[in-house]
Amino acid sequence: MNALMGCEFLPSHNVPETARIVRVQHTDCGEGHLHDPATGCTRSGPDSIRETLRELNRQARESSDPPNAEMLLSAPFVSLEGKAFGQQRFDVLDTPGPNEAKSRILVEKVNNIMSRADVILYILDYTKLRTTEEEVMFASLRNLRVDICDTFHDRLFLVVNKMDTMNRHSLSAPATVEYIADLVTKDIPELLVVAERVLLVSAENALLSRQVMNGTASPEVKSDFVEKVYGMYRDPEDVTEEEMQRDAPKMLAESGFLEMEKNVLSFMFNNKARILIDSIVGDALRHLCTFNNYLITCLGALETDKNQEQLPKLRKDLDRVLKGFSTVKEAFELTKQRMEEWVMQSFHEFQQECHAFLEARLHSDEYNQVSRNKEDVTYIITENSNNLARELDNKFSVFRKMLEKEAFLKQEDLFQKLGSKIQPFMQKVEYEVGEFLNISDALYPVAVEFPRSDLECFLTDIDKEIETMITRAKGSLSYENPKRESGWCNWLTTRKKVSIPVELYTSDTNALVTYWKSRVSENTTQSASTAKFVISGKVNSALDTAQTYLEDYIRSYCDTIEYTMQTCNANEERRQHRLDHVRSLISDLKTDMRYLISINGFQNPGEWLKKLMKTIEVRDEDELGLSDDELLLHDESPVQREMPVGVVGW
Repeated sequence: MNALMGCEFLPSHNVPETARIVRVQHTDCGEGHLHDPATGCTRSGPDSIRETLRELNRQARESSDPPNAEMLLSAPFVSLEGKAFGQQRFDVLDTPGPNEAKSRILVEKVNNIMSRADVILYILDYTKLRTTEEEVMFASLRNLRVDICDTFHDRLFLVVNKMDTMNRHSLSAPATVEYIADLVTKDIPELLVVAERVLLVSAENALLSRQVMNGTASPEVKSDFVEKVYGMYRDPEDVTEEEMQRDAPKMLAESGFLEMEKNVLSFMFNNKARILIDSIVGDALRHLCTFNNYLITCLGALETDKNQEQLPKLRKDLDRVLKGFSTVKEAFELTKQRMEEWVMQSFHEFQQECHAFLEARLHSDEYNQVSRNKEDVTYIITENSNNLARELDNKFSVFRKMLEKEAFLKQEDLFQKLGSKIQPFMQKVEYEVGEFLNISDALYPVAVEFPRSDLECFLTDIDKEIETMITRAKGSLSYENPKRESGWCNWLTTRKKVSIPVELYTSDTNALVTYWKSRVSENTTQSASTAKFVISGKVNSALDTAQTYLEDYIRSYCDTIEYTMQTCNANEERRQHRLDHVRSLISDLKTDMRYLISINGFQNPGEWLKKLMKTIEVRDEDELGLSDDELLLHDESPVQREMPVGVVGW
């Protein structure tokens, strides 16, 4: 992990150190920042982060009930520097082995992480191969649940570390790859390990090289580097900085780390491309199925002996289907209530964490200095208060990111549940239309797909809503700076204007604690109300989207039938011409759909995309023979909601 980052952020030892899950999130900030939500601990800088993690891991190993919350480390990955990811994020999770986690909850979290990860790197120690310790090293893999193995065998890489210890008496590199692939295939055949997924590296050499190259190497690191590159008899003092900078890239290349990073990243991006293409193919098939149903409906309307006078009965039946959806909306009120409770509970826990932090910080010697000079005490309190405000703001920034990620996941889950709930109503629509035109067997079931969102878009939407609320509050509220109820979103601008009451310019610690706790409580109450409103709005918007989706689906069928009957049934020649044309379109459409299904077999995303784009062609309107009215394309209008004036929040 440290070699990936080119800096020693994480504690390392000959025996496993990791007892807590650490999520390392790629960032351009070289200093690194660590946050532990379980303790409220926040640290910056490699040395401070490393020692803090060592202590927290020690406490977790010695505890009978260690914390299960992930620690978040923001730090740069060398191989990703300068690369644009757009809306993608890159996280690496350092976990205990699935059988080394101490609590049942932690074991489940590790298993859940493995089931969702894009890539799993299982680290092996080259020095333990063909020794009595080899059995222990592979035990975690052998003891994995079968269902877990089934889900990640295609994402598993076996990374053999400490290849720098290889000598003439040990296994050669090719023999090592063959030995591990054969051993795992024999003992755990369900993992389907191939030689290409066994990667050989020296993390030590990669880390030393990168520290020299990025200028963060300490004297001890330089000494180790010199011994590795120039031999144990070369005095580090005799090696110039230019020599080390010249030879570090060579050792990095020989460490196997660059090749490992290249293979893993290539696999990830290719896999993401396949997922993207799968999604595109799925979307295309879903839209083509819908279009097929409209064409079949048009065909049924052209062939039926029913007339327009019988349409009101169909509309009445479909209205009854739509009214039935109101029960789903009522049921989701409970979901909204639970999400609102989750928001309030999250803010309550954050407030408790801040209060505990304030108690500890304000009772420290730093905040309890005594002076006869009132101005000195005033200055100390003011400076410490400014520092305290910055620390609280940092805490809130970390908390907000975690809350937003979880809110995004809850929204995704909500959309999935809504999709499953609306599906039976769409099938009822297809059934009623099919019965009316006697075409039930020809209609394809259409899967519901709500508009996809990603985390960046989700956060942008939230920021826009909050900004709207802030703007309205600024335009409609009168206030004095010390009393402004702004919540956490304007903490830094507000804190510079707050006047500390005279009675606090003393060494009265209890008064300071009371003051700061009240400030935290006020901000948290306002922010919780704002967040609750935004989350509630998201649920309401999702329900409105689902109802609009169903209404459009019903209207499209009704309009297709009505338009076809109006324009074609009065003129037999035109009806016959349209019949022939619609039948031809249906035949072409089925051919395209079969072809789309067949291209799922392509393994190369580039080839896949070319085939797909060749298949999905935008047909000319004249070729289709259908007007805009017949295609029945409906614009989606955004739902307008009124924001409560005066609520500022985050």
